[in-house]
Amino acid sequence: MNLTLKYVTLSILFLTINTFSKDNSAEVSTLTESLRKYKEIQMSGDMSKTLDYIYPPIFTITSKEMLLKGFEIAKKSEKMPKIISFIQTIDLPLKSYSKGYYTTVPYTIEMSMDMTPPVDKENKKAFAKVENMLANPKELNSYKAFTLNMLKMSMGKDAVIDSKEGSLLVNIKKSSKYLAINEAGNGWKFVDVSPLSISQIKSILPKTIVLNEKELFHTNSMHQEEAIKKMMEMIKK
Repeated sequence: MNLTLKYVTLSILFLTINTFSKDNSAEVSTLTESLRKYKEIQMSGDMSKTLDYIYPPIFTITSKEMLLKGFEIAKKSEKMPKIISFIQTIDLPLKSYSKGYYTTVPYTIEMSMDMTPPVDKENKKAFAKVENMLANPKELNSYKAFTLNMLKMSMGKDAVIDSKEGSLLVNIKKSSKYLAINEAGNGWKFVDVSPLSISQIKSILPKTIVLNEKELFHTNSMHQEEAIKKMMEMIKK
């Protein structure tokens, strides 16, 4: 290779690396800012605003309307989980795929939660039913066992869930990872992989991400169908 050709080749290589570095740096910066806002909203308890940061295909699994309705009922009944601490980092370097960038975000979250059913007080019939259940020790214990089991299946086997006897207040500590995806330059969106919905989440994610992040999709928890069957059996008792 003559000197001129070597110089041109090195120049192109340098420009390519330099351009990628700048683009990657800009993506890290926007991701950092998106995570800051996402955390701020979650800590404030305004869960409806978190929908702006959810990876849009997720809404084919559970619609925005259903999620908003659940948030509104929980907020009215003052049963929203209270986040005590929320620590998150970014796995670097970012990874690229055909439609953009993605990475995983390791996090540890600690929160407290009142497991009392979030019933709208204006719904007098439903509210009376909950009040009667709370006054009946046998029904209360059955409901508590069911709800704790549901939380454990939803949070994953590594989540620590503590509850005192005779209380519906629980403390939850969970360490895991969620996905951050910037698809087609539409901004960073997030996907928390729940053990109960792994198969559905895998079906709506780009195959490259699913194949590259096998550890994230590995779980020893029961399959969704088995979990639902167990929940239904508990309800009938």
